[in-house]
Amino acid sequence: MKIFLDTANIDSIKKFVDMGIVDGITTNPSLISREKGHPEDIMKEIVKIVKGPVNLEVVGTKTEEMIEEGMRLKKFRKCCCKSSNDDGWAKGSKKIR
Repeated sequence: MKIFLDTANIDSIKKFVDMGIVDGITTNPSLISREKGHPEDIMKEIVKIVKGPVNLEVVGTKTEEMIEEGMRLKKFRKCCCKSSNDDGWAKGSKKIR
């Protein structure tokens, strides 16, 4: 079993990472908006603290917006998105390099 903390609160993330019980973080724009600071700075800090998976969500609603945002988020840490099909990518999805 893996434990993911669903937050963007840096103090909480540090606390649970230091305890050694968190495998990764999930967060979203709503959680990030509740925190003080620029959203990009918060996301950069989260990936700096957490060595495991960090799930960041885009806010765009159109395909191109989502891809553009994903490309920006990808710069925070090298990542890989996979699904269960043969080559590891969802049918019709674009590989983001």
